[in-house]
This record gives sequence, C-alpha cells and structure tokens, in this order.
Amino acid sequence: MRIILTVAALLSAMAAYCQTTKDYVLANPVCARAQFTGYPVPVEALTDAPEGYSLVYLSHYGRHGSRYSSNSSSYRYLLSVLEPAFENGGLTSLGVSVYERLVIAAADAKGRDAGLTKVGEQEHRGIAERMYWNCPEIFRDGAIIECRSSEVPRSILSMAANNERIRELNQAINCNRSAFVGYGRILRNKKYRDEQSENLDVLKRSYFRNLEPDRLIASIFLTEAASRMDEKAKEKFMKSMYYAWQITDCTAHTGVRFDEIFTPEELFVLWKAYNSGNYIKCANSKEHGDGTLGDARPLVADFVERADAALAGNGVSADLRFGHDTMLAPFLALINVNGIGARAASTEDAYTVWSDFKVMPMAANIQMMFYRNSGNHTLVKVLHNERECRLPDVKTDCFPYYDWEDVREYFVSLAD
Repeated sequence: MRIILTVAALLSAMAAYCQTTKDYVLANPVCARAQFTGYPVPVEALTDAPEGYSLVYLSHYGRHGSRYSSNSSSYRYLLSVLEPAFENGGLTSLGVSVYERLVIAAADAKGRDAGLTKVGEQEHRGIAERMYWNCPEIFRDGAIIECRSSEVPRSILSMAANNERIRELNQAINCNRSAFVGYGRILRNKKYRDEQSENLDVLKRSYFRNLEPDRLIASIFLTEAASRMDEKAKEKFMKSMYYAWQITDCTAHTGVRFDEIFTPEELFVLWKAYNSGNYIKCANSKEHGDGTLGDARPLVADFVERADAALAGNGVSADLRFGHDTMLAPFLALINVNGIGARAASTEDAYTVWSDFKVMPMAANIQMMFYRNSGNHTLVKVLHNERECRLPDVKTDCFPYYDWEDVREYFVSLAD
C-alpha cells in the first residue's frame, strides 16, 4: 500500500494533533489538569472497513482510569499551613472556604493513595461498552478475550470494570484475566527511568520557576498571616494547591472543586512546567528520550507476538492490557502515533510539540483493529483514545487502514 497524502498535509495534521498553544490553554484551562484530565469520550464516527474485509482481532493497551492523588501528604501539607491561620482568623472568606473543602477532600482520600475512583471505574466501563458495539465480530458468543494487568490495584480494578461491562453485555464471552508482577517488563517497564530517577526529578523541579504566587496568597491569607511566608513557602503552597486542583475531576463524587482559585494565566504557567516534567519522563526529550522510549520496546514486541499468534489461529479474539501512563506514553512516542514522538527543541517549551492531556489523560488507550479478506490479506487500523490516527512512518493509500505487513515490519524494527 502506498501513500497518496502530500507531505505538507501530513505534517499539518501531525502538528495540529500534538501541539498546544498558550491561547488554547487560556481558553480551556481544564487542560491544565495534565494527565489528571478526565477521559475524552469520542464523538467521531469510525471509518468502515474496505469492501471484503472483516474484523478478526483486537489488540489494546489502556491506562488505568481516574484515581486519587498518589501522595495524600500534599493535603496534609496544605492543611498544616491553613489550619493555624483558620484557627487564628488569618484567612480570607475564600481561604476559609478552601480550608473547609480541603478537609473534605483529605478525609475522602485518606488511605486511598493512587486508588481507582468511581469516575475511573465508569471511564473503563464506557470504553468497554463502545469497544463491544464497535467490534461485534470480536465480542461474539464464545469469544476468548485475554486480559492482563500490572500488579497495581488501580490497573487491576480498571481491568475488572472493563470485563464486568463486557460480560453484562454478553455472558457468553470468556474473559480470562490475570495480574502478575512478572508482566512489569511489558506493562510497566521503567528500567531506564528508575536508573535516572534522581536526574529526572532534578530536571522536573527545575521547570517550576518564575512562579508568581503573591496574588493567590493574598486571596487566601490575610496580610499578617501572609507576611509570615517567605517566597519559597509561597511557591510550595501554590504548587500544592495546583496539585489539589488537578485531581478534582478524578474525585468528582466528593463535590469538591477549586475552580476559582487560579487565573487562566497562572494555570498556563503551572501546566507548562508540569507538562515539561511529564515530557522528559514519558516522551522523546532530547535529554532522555532514547532511554525512555527504549523502555517501550518490549511492549511493541508483545503487540507483534500476540498479533502473530492470533492471526495464526490461536483462538484469541482480543488481547487487552491494563497499565499506566508511564508505559503508554513512551509506547505512543516510540511508534510515533500522530507524531507524538516529536522532539522539542527546548524541553521547557515541550507543549509546542507534546501535550500530556492529549497523549495520556485518565484511561488513555491505544487499540489496534485487524481486518482480513478472503485472500488472508490483513489490514490494521490504529485508534488513540478511540479516534483513528496516523502512523506517519508507515505508508498507506487507504487511511485509516494500513497493510499489517508494513506495520509489522516497522514494529519489529523498533523492538530490536
């Protein structure tokens, strides 16, 4: 299959998908929730398969759904700062309201660090239902669905939510599921990033500079209480409030929100720094991209091996994998879905080529749908967050469908 798209059209489509402008974030400040952005439910229709081709296999990797903060100490820190001021009358009316909301949020999160929330469960149930209706040939009576998760509870529960909904829709489907620490090399590989964790953390912290917390501090604390905070303390408070703000869509069941705390400009500055940290941790940065993307090679190999087995007739209709953004994002960058593997000239301006809320929102996923005709010729279509996407390094003349042999050859070259 050969390409008919012009290079200019292809590059334009890639850029539009991956980059974000400051004006866009200012107009849509919810994007500043970064990887804590709720799952973007698709509205686009999928393209019908070419005549004579039928869906025969589905291969998937999905991030767990919305979760609690991974470290509830941020709530404890905020409350440790706010509580004395509250007791001594040192908070503004907004500050009192923020304190009271944080008390509720902290109580709800206690003992649930990084656990799946009700929102996260519903995200995966919704994805499963759309998967079921989009792929009737896969989710048929007697179908065998192989499901694997990392050993982390939020991923296991995401897998359970998916399987539960599929079985509600058709009890004649066999969902075989397992979770095992040994799957880590494929579903949760962070070998390079673990080795470089200290260097990565230093770089991530370095992007949080030029913060201007004075307006926020003045809106929360009365003058006397604010005067006791030095600049470092003010910046720490601002960042901690930002983290509390980020997670509120994930914990929507509490009714707690902090939408009036920050201005759109402040959210852009905070998100830009946070996005750069995610970029260096999960994408093709000039500092650590080669090593980070290398962590995804075993997953690429797994997609090839399992597709080969299914297409050879092992009886498996779908392979569903459940894991984490720190695996999904490098995988997407390595195979360069929609140009996600772009390398920014400056990591501090990573948002010009890569945006975490687009690449890895909660429950983010990739699906590869395999189609065959009577002559055993196989096509594959790639979905990112259930939207048809491009593999710019592979040629095709019938997008969104690609010749599987071309994609397979490309994947094998990446996995080596």
